[in-house]
Amino acid sequence: LLYTVKNFIIIGRLRYIFKMALAVSLRRALLMLLTATIFVLMVLYWNQGGIKPQSYINTYEKLGGNQEQLSEFPIPVEKIWTYKCEGDRCVRYHFLSMPKGEKRVPFMTCSMTCGDVNIWPHPIKTGVSSKSLTFSLDDIELRLDTPYNQVDTHFRQSFELFLKDLRRIQRLDFRKPTNDVHEKATPVNVDTNNIDNTQEAKTRHQQRRFADAGQHESHRLRGENIAAASILANAFGLRKHNDIETFTVNVAIHKFSDMNLNFDTDESYHLTANLEKRHYNVQITANSFFGARHALSTLQQLIWYDDEDNQLRILSKVLINDAPKFRYRGLMLDTSRHYFSVESIKRTIAGMSYAKLNRFHWHITDSQSFPYISKYYPELAAHGAYSDRETYTDADVREITAFAKLHGIQVIPEIDAPAHAGNGWDWGPKRGLGELSLCINQQPWSIYCGEPPCGQLN
Repeated sequence: LLYTVKNFIIIGRLRYIFKMALAVSLRRALLMLLTATIFVLMVLYWNQGGIKPQSYINTYEKLGGNQEQLSEFPIPVEKIWTYKCEGDRCVRYHFLSMPKGEKRVPFMTCSMTCGDVNIWPHPIKTGVSSKSLTFSLDDIELRLDTPYNQVDTHFRQSFELFLKDLRRIQRLDFRKPTNDVHEKATPVNVDTNNIDNTQEAKTRHQQRRFADAGQHESHRLRGENIAAASILANAFGLRKHNDIETFTVNVAIHKFSDMNLNFDTDESYHLTANLEKRHYNVQITANSFFGARHALSTLQQLIWYDDEDNQLRILSKVLINDAPKFRYRGLMLDTSRHYFSVESIKRTIAGMSYAKLNRFHWHITDSQSFPYISKYYPELAAHGAYSDRETYTDADVREITAFAKLHGIQVIPEIDAPAHAGNGWDWGPKRGLGELSLCINQQPWSIYCGEPPCGQLN
């Protein structure tokens, strides 16, 4: 009996050990399987592929500008779709399934004429038509009425930038060879027609270049009197039939002459536009340069490119009253931790102006670097800049400030001190000035400062 009991005990223990070993083995197997699954999923995630949109301009560049290869490309996928406004929304339909003779409506044309007005930030009061009109840049002229010389000069320069932006919107056919600087710098249009290499096509292209040259020269003369370019275009028969024959922008600024933006600056404006016998008249009334500049930004948002007609469009009737709700509408850019070129900063400022922001907070320096070349203390940049090329001179600051003013933006530069004074402040002992800053790049940083690298003015 005792022997039997011992056997039962041994068998029970063996079963228990086996169950425990089996459970441990299962746990290990499940853990390994889970680890392998996670690893496979991570590999698949980081190496996943997808269809990315490919613009024709990038395709053109990859082909090295080979027009023959480009002509073999199919038409853009977007060309097979048309859009209809249904319930203040643009609904997409397959264009090939539409009745014959019906014109394709691009998405931009539909979205600009469907539902509420597409202006950001949304104006206080709006009244716009759902009908759009085609026009040409050659037809735009400025009529400015202001008694203030500085306002006159700055607004005409702002209007030149406005025209330059419209030239970017009005894409040109890049399949035809050109040596014109302005056409090279302008975004391109995808033309679905076959390339015509005949002598007639080359002649038309040369005539177009001549007309564009006349347009550029007329625009250069203070932004108005563009009739010369229109005459050239008409003479060569280059002008397409547009709904608008003349496009006049009338601007009146009579109240304030101050060109320095402050918290009391009146940035309001009133904008109306209508068509009378193919003459499109835009009337902008503002109390200051900054209000009129915001009106230009609004007018630009009312203009778009129609890729079906290959022309610019604008709403036929417009009534807008607008004023900012907040006096300070800013964006801060840190050029100490990450260097931005002057052109990048100017692009940022231009983007701010489209949204009617008015303060550019330029965080020039910090503990990470000191990129500003001081006139009196150039050692700060010599010891603190990332490199000789990643610096800003007085001329750069003046250029950016002047560019920002033309966009209705005030630049607020910041030299960070007394904290965040690290790299760039360690040259004091060499000049016999002692330690200008303390605890520069000290480790462990958590003991000396809130974030690395450390640095505190002495």
